[in-house]
Amino acid sequence: MEQLEQQLKSLPNGNLICARNGTDGRYIKWYVDTGNGYRYLPKSEKALARKLALRKLFSLQHNKLTQEYELLSRYDSFHKVNSYSNEMNHLLSEESPYFELISDYFHEPKNNFDSSEAWANEPYSKNQSHPEHLLHKSLSGEKLRSKSEVIIANALYMNRIPYRYECELTLGDISLHPDFTILHPATSELFYWEHFGMMHNSVYRENTFQKLKLYSEHQIYPTDRLIATYESETLPLDSEKIQKIIEQYFL
Repeated sequence: MEQLEQQLKSLPNGNLICARNGTDGRYIKWYVDTGNGYRYLPKSEKALARKLALRKLFSLQHNKLTQEYELLSRYDSFHKVNSYSNEMNHLLSEESPYFELISDYFHEPKNNFDSSEAWANEPYSKNQSHPEHLLHKSLSGEKLRSKSEVIIANALYMNRIPYRYECELTLGDISLHPDFTILHPATSELFYWEHFGMMHNSVYRENTFQKLKLYSEHQIYPTDRLIATYESETLPLDSEKIQKIIEQYFL
């Protein structure tokens, strides 16, 4: 992170915008937005355009890392703030005078959690199509197809919510692979989480609607057991919203 910040400081300020021109879009014009309007960059200023392109790339990387850092910090802060855990562990120890009164309650959730972990680690039928697209690694070491899926996977992982990535699901005579199949840690009910990341594309939108219709036809309804999140070129995924969804459904 520090190295990335130093690289950003060494680059000129301004937001580079590349626009295709001409009927066939073969020609590209460069513009820089310095906050006081746009300025056209001629080809003679290609060196500046290169540096501004690097600034755009490094800025996106920095924003991504910052989001992940904030997510990890919230997780770390949660455990630091919840210092009651030592008292709780003492209360639940066999030496505690309260143990006999509450042991029945505390053993059952523990077994449920253990079984949930076992469920998540069991072999299952995964999506075998285009394994070359599994390029993005989550905190658990799992490879996923998009950075947005990594954000969701990391949030589930850090909240200790058991899930399977692209586990096969058969609805009628159709087999599909939801992005995440989630076992509710308290109720053992199955939930499905689909992230639709290209809603700016009209064909993709139509396929999304058909997929939601298929789920609904088999009594798996959005906001009930189907969690659906959406993303487009102008509406990026919000990591805070992901955390709120997890808290609403599973915590």
